Amino acid sequence: MVSTAESFLIGGAAACTAVTVSNPFEVAKVRLQLQGELAKGGGEKVYKNVGDVLVKTWRHEGVGGIQRGLVPAYVYQILLNGSRLGFYEPLRRTINRAFGFTPEDQLATTSIAAGASSGIIGAMAGNPFFLIKARMQAYSPVLPVGTQHNYKHSWDALRSVWKAERWRGLIRGMDAAIIRTAMGSSVQLPSYNWTKRTIVENGWGKADSTWTFLASSAVSGACVCMVMQPADTALTRMYNQPTRPLPNGKMVGVLYSNPIDCLWKTLKTEGPLGWYKAMRGLAVSAALLSGLAAAADVEKPTFTPTTIQAPFLEQFTSDWQERWTPSEATKKTAVGGETFSYVGKWSVEEPFKEVSIVGDKGLVAKDKATHHAISAPIAKPVNPKGKTLVVQYEAKFQKVGNCGGGYVKLLEEGALANKEFSDTTPWVIMFGPDLTCPGTKVHFIFRHQNPITKEWEEKHLKTAPSPVIDDFTKLYTLIVNPDNTYKVLIDDEVASEGSLLEDFNPPVNPDKEIDDPEDKKPGDWVDEAQIRDPTAVKPDDWDEDEPFQIVDEDAEMPEGWLVDEPKEVPDPDAIKPEEWDDEEDGDWIPPMVRNPKCEEAPGCGTWTKPMKTNPKYKGKWEAPLIDNPAYKGVWAPRKIPNPNYYEDLHPADLNPIGAVGYEIWTMTEDIMFDNVYVGHSVEDAKKLAEETWYVKHKVEKAIRDADAAETKAKIDAEAKAKKAAGDENLLARLKEDPAGFVREKVMDFVEDVQEEGPMAALQSNPQVGGAIIASLLTLFGALGAIFGIVGSSAQPVVKSVKKTDSSPAAAGGAKKTPNDVPALAASEPAAAASSTATSKDTPVKKRK
Repeated sequence: MVSTAESFLIGGAAACTAVTVSNPFEVAKVRLQLQGELAKGGGEKVYKNVGDVLVKTWRHEGVGGIQRGLVPAYVYQILLNGSRLGFYEPLRRTINRAFGFTPEDQLATTSIAAGASSGIIGAMAGNPFFLIKARMQAYSPVLPVGTQHNYKHSWDALRSVWKAERWRGLIRGMDAAIIRTAMGSSVQLPSYNWTKRTIVENGWGKADSTWTFLASSAVSGACVCMVMQPADTALTRMYNQPTRPLPNGKMVGVLYSNPIDCLWKTLKTEGPLGWYKAMRGLAVSAALLSGLAAAADVEKPTFTPTTIQAPFLEQFTSDWQERWTPSEATKKTAVGGETFSYVGKWSVEEPFKEVSIVGDKGLVAKDKATHHAISAPIAKPVNPKGKTLVVQYEAKFQKVGNCGGGYVKLLEEGALANKEFSDTTPWVIMFGPDLTCPGTKVHFIFRHQNPITKEWEEKHLKTAPSPVIDDFTKLYTLIVNPDNTYKVLIDDEVASEGSLLEDFNPPVNPDKEIDDPEDKKPGDWVDEAQIRDPTAVKPDDWDEDEPFQIVDEDAEMPEGWLVDEPKEVPDPDAIKPEEWDDEEDGDWIPPMVRNPKCEEAPGCGTWTKPMKTNPKYKGKWEAPLIDNPAYKGVWAPRKIPNPNYYEDLHPADLNPIGAVGYEIWTMTEDIMFDNVYVGHSVEDAKKLAEETWYVKHKVEKAIRDADAAETKAKIDAEAKAKKAAGDENLLARLKEDPAGFVREKVMDFVEDVQEEGPMAALQSNPQVGGAIIASLLTLFGALGAIFGIVGSSAQPVVKSVKKTDSSPAAAGGAKKTPNDVPALAASEPAAAASSTATSKDTPVKKRK
């Protein structure tokens, strides 16, 4: 299983790969978002579109220009996407548990909350690097837009910000970053996973297909872009805006006090399109980052043979046929008649559903309703005497089925693993799952020889584990210790443990004494403990003729009872069939249905008084029971010494094992076996499981969760469709009175909360509940941003600002008179620091 730390590193590394490709589009996006900042109509356009930015930047600034801010972008993506992938799953599970769901449930509301929360963590950690990235990408010595910050490199940028503003500078714009990232994270992974699952479920592509990956990334990027773009524009402008000191030395933004203020001023001066500048650049960047970051979560390893050594370890590599021999044996009756033949085919192949480890193959029993048998010798026989014996393998019922075995047999030394292998071949242990029609069990059977009679007996585990067998890979492990203890593990968890001397039937050691087969119960033996009292007499007032129930004479007809209405009436919607012939078929009579008037009334038709229990009823009298004076007790034959008694104190000293074989009968096909281990090391078996089964389990578990979520979504959709179909005026009501409709839905949700509790209300009305939660979160976030709870500073009142050459609101360096932006000049004196202003410490070459 991948830990939180590993998910963090994988997510960050994948995102860095995407950053290298997407960074030029980020540069274009930043410059387009700053172009025409707070200028009426967008101001003069230095750049026409994303392509124009890339061409001009390449022409005038070269590779360094289109890759400005690459280093802080790397660090930011490691922190952001590392947090998204590293914290997403732990947070989702924690939120599920907090609201009463199981950790495995895939719910839209909790997934969005987990995505937003993990994104917020990453945004807070990476804020200083996003800030300097935006400033470095905005800087251009030839075609400047927005405030210009000329830093030599990333360390110089961090040092300059720290020197000028200390820690306040490093968290500048964090409120906007939190809003931006929360909005983007809330849809990034959920939209990617939903798109991928939809493609796979509808058969449009395979889960590991490149096209599935690209399509999922594109949809995820588009969703992120649409949701995040306004906040992204506000973030870029807040990061890049000029700052000025207050009398107390505190540095504050000149143009904007918080994200809401930035969005409002942008809307007021540039219109709604001001929020969506550089949309295409953000879309490309978001698609790349969404795809490669999500790809890390579904990356699958390539099969590499293990380096673990064992007496027998089989991973069914390309040379498997050199070791394994399919049986061609035929079992015959005593008179020579054929009973069955082992005609089932064997193949080594990848799983036909989900490939968890690329290139990993297993042994597959291909046919149903047939007998299969195959075996392989062990080069040096395994002798369990005085040692721990460990047997482990994977079994995968790919099509589940209803009857069939999946157990392995460890054959005795000397038993030939060849074409004659059959059910009569001597074996030492039989272990593994069996679908027993109905039910399931995991067999643990060992053969034991009676030292006196020399007869072999099969010792069966009394209480065999009964696991759920589905179509995912299961791991079965048996450990037999020299002290006669054993453990049966399923999926690396103990399912049964105990002693070979106590938990098997028949027991290893017989009873010392047995019943005497010659002893017979005497004819006069009385074994009835109680009898009827022969002296008892029935009481005189005991009336056996009283009925159990009588008519309730005190009952009255309920108010509203429709005496004159029949319980059933002809179906008014029934239509006489066209082929009905009255002359041949008689008069057509419509079918009867329940009278709808009776549904609203207490009842219809003739009312009769109900029955009640008869208080005088006593039933048939019987004499009471008394102790039998002649009772002698329960008879049992006398005990005699067992002539076949013996005591074996070391049943774990099993016979040497010379081969491994599968000999099964099954009604289902495509049963897969893999990673077979027979040896003496519990640690090596565990290590093999970690290399193989744990990897498969992670992928298959993700698929199971996705399937369950998809099934639940379909069921919910069907239920909603039926509910919507029952309300013919739904759309009309929504159009006529939208406020009333919303109010009604909210009140229904509130009533469900009061009657059934919040969890049940969320499950039955996820959209309403999710909308309420989202509205509350948005309200709190907006209030936090307005009142400057995180990373914001109130804008001071500036009485006058000296006019400079880089004049107010002259986007792209174009000169404007105060009359060009009257609203800004009149109401926002602080905006006198132009969007093309340059930090006073760093002179910038002006565009001619």
